[in-house]
Formats: sequence, C-alpha cells, structure tokens
Amino acid sequence: MKRFIITGLIVLLLLQVTGLASAEEPPDYSKIVIVHLNINKNSITEKSIEMRYGHAPNLETRYGDFKGTLKSADGSTIREFDLWDPRYQLGDVLETDNESSGYLSGYLTYSDTADLFLILPYYENQMTFELSDKKTGTLLKKVNMSQAIIKFQSNYPKDPGSVSVSPVQFDKPVIYLIIGVVISLLIIGTILSMIRKK
Repeated sequence: MKRFIITGLIVLLLLQVTGLASAEEPPDYSKIVIVHLNINKNSITEKSIEMRYGHAPNLETRYGDFKGTLKSADGSTIREFDLWDPRYQLGDVLETDNESSGYLSGYLTYSDTADLFLILPYYENQMTFELSDKKTGTLLKKVNMSQAIIKFQSNYPKDPGSVSVSPVQFDKPVIYLIIGVVISLLIIGTILSMIRKK
C-alpha cells in the first residue's frame, strides 16, 4: 500500500511538471521604433520613422558625442543614452615597414554627411526622441513619433499595447500549474512524514 501511494503521488507530480514544461509562452508584443536621420554639416534632417515588432539592441554599451533622450507625451524623460556621431568613421588599414611584413593600424576619418539609423525600444506613452550635443547640451533634433505610433496601431488594432521592457507576466494556466506542483509537494511531504511516524 505504501509503495502504491508513493508511486501515485510521483506520477501526479510528473504529470504536473510535464504540463508546466509544455505550457505555451505568452506571445511577444515587444516593439521598436526605427528612426532614420541624415546629418549634413550642422543640419539634421528626418528621413523616416517606423514602428514595428522587435527588440532593440542594448543602448547602454554605446559611447559618443551625442545624447539620445526618449520622452513621454507629458515631456518627462523615459530614458537617456549616448550615441556615436556617424560622421566619424573608424577603420583599420594594413601597413608595412622595413621591420615587419605588415600590421593593422587604426584610423579615423570625418565626413560632412552621414546617415544615422537608430533602433529604439518602445515604451508606454513614448512620444518624442531628442538628439543633443553631449558636451554643450544643445538640442540638435527633436523627432515626434506620434504618426508612426498611430500608423502602427491602425495596422495592428488587436495589439494589446504591451511595451518592450515590462515585468514578466504569467498566463493563468502557468500560475495554476505552479500552485498545483507546490500543493503536490506539500501533500507528498505530509504523507511521507506520516508514514515514517508509523
């Protein structure tokens, strides 16, 4: 009888763990905003803004003379990060001299004109992107994202409006499975302690 009870409880636990492992993950509704700017000397022109599903790269690892700021509809700052000025291009060139057969040497070039492509995360209530000179604090360009957001919402009216950076959310079936596993473990522990006492 003791073996039968323990086997039954183990099967029950395995069934719940299998259900937990096979539970579907909630759909990913993360979104990005792609901003294309053209820099020509001291003039910055907005070329295009598009919102789509996706994940933005890590903005914290960047360095440069520009500062990017995402702002909400009420003007409050959501996030700030550094950006490289694309007019400065870094590269490598193979050089030779009398002492070696060749070596790589880095170089930096400057061009008056360059395109700046930004893949930005989308946050709830996000409305504008501001590009500033990090040294002087001068605002170089302000981009209004409202039209791109409205167009995306009209193309995907059933989108639940989740944001790209949000706390982990569990579907109800997953929560029920977790509760079931915990209760089963408590029952097994109780029965085993009762059997040992006998």
